[in-house]
Amino acid sequence: PGLGLSMGVNAPESMLQILGHLMVSCRTPRDAFGVFPRYSPLIADGLTYTLSEAGEFGKFTYHCPVPLGATSRFGAEYVLVMAQRIALHFIADPNHHPLAVLFEHARPDYAARYARVFRCPIEYEQGVNALVFPRSLLDATQLHADATINTALRDMAERMIHEIDGPRTVRPRPASSRPAEAR
Repeated sequence: PGLGLSMGVNAPESMLQILGHLMVSCRTPRDAFGVFPRYSPLIADGLTYTLSEAGEFGKFTYHCPVPLGATSRFGAEYVLVMAQRIALHFIADPNHHPLAVLFEHARPDYAARYARVFRCPIEYEQGVNALVFPRSLLDATQLHADATINTALRDMAERMIHEIDGPRTVRPRPASSRPAEAR
């Protein structure tokens, strides 16, 4: 129980491979969470990540379209904790926390751990997994942003995306090109 929370708190951003490095090299959280949907298939395909804005609020949403029981809860915990950790790279106050965290799943027995990790109100059975935060944070400038590294990582991530976007099925070779023992 709570494995997603534990991994999210303790795993380095490099656990997200090139995507984690790319995000933390961005200038603002808006930039960082903007690249996530584009390059997330490099770490896990079929999941949905959305950054939305309404009024004074921003929301980073994660969705797994296939209900996987406890595994879905693990994914939601891990992704939202990692998103919160990445966001802290851009915020001068390390004690800053989301306004609320929303989860699709029911309140687990270990709900007290959620409060310790996120340090904000947690709402369950919401139909969405999301971090809610002040919209103004989206434009906070990271002091350690590196445009050169960011460009190099984006170029590399783009090449990698194009590689996986190719044909994903194995096609049999024509009979004439098969080895003799296969004919």
